[in-house]
Parts: sequence; structure tokens; C-alpha cells
Amino acid sequence: MENMTEYQKNLVRMWDSLRTKSKGNHSCLSATCTQCPFDGVACCDYGAIKLFNAEKAIEIVNSWAKEHPFVTNEQKYKEDWGVEPRNEKGVLCCPKYMGLLKDLSKCHPISGECEACKEEFWGSEYREPEKEV
Repeated sequence: MENMTEYQKNLVRMWDSLRTKSKGNHSCLSATCTQCPFDGVACCDYGAIKLFNAEKAIEIVNSWAKEHPFVTNEQKYKEDWGVEPRNEKGVLCCPKYMGLLKDLSKCHPISGECEACKEEFWGSEYREPEKEV
């Protein structure tokens, strides 16, 4: 998402927050229209024809982004535990050993750690864990 504008990044974040497991991702198709903040205001779906108000969409996305600021995993950890997820030398701790990393495919095969994985995890946006039903 490096080349995206701030609006585009926030639009993707907004859609991702509405996404269901059964629907796609990073797009309008990721949520039902009734869940979408654009429904009836910036976007009107009349069968096969969609009408879209770009100015209103930008206003809605900017407002949503103010209400839902970007919080990294590192910020959330510090908020919850009162300390940064770093060792005494200031190095980020491996999220794998803290039970926070589900996908271990990016971990270094020999040492089990790599700096890129730690930076990626702690710098990425915090998402509430899905509740098991």
C-alpha cells in the first residue's frame, strides 16, 4: 500500500473493517451495502447501475478515519501491558514467542526469527481477534 493516497489507505481500512469471512477483501464487495457508510449517501445501487458521489465518499472516509485511527500492534501492546514489546537492548521481541503470530511461514527457518517479520508484525495495524462462536 506504499503508493496509495491517504484516502485510498483509509478506504481499504474501512472496507476491511466491514469484511466478512465469506466475502472478498480490500473492496466494496467485502461488505453488504447496508453495512457500508456509503450506502444511500455516496453510493446508490440500482440493480446493475451504481451512482457514486466522490466528494461525499471522501468526506465519509476522512470522517471514518478520524473515528478509527491507525493503531499498530506495538502501540496496542504498550497500551494493554504498559511496556513496549522490546528487550532490554531495545530490540523488538519476536511475536511468535509471545503467542501473537499465527502465520509462522515468514519466520526464518533456522533461527525462527527475522528482523523483517518483527518489524512487519509490530508495525502493522492492530485488529481485534475474532471471537470464537
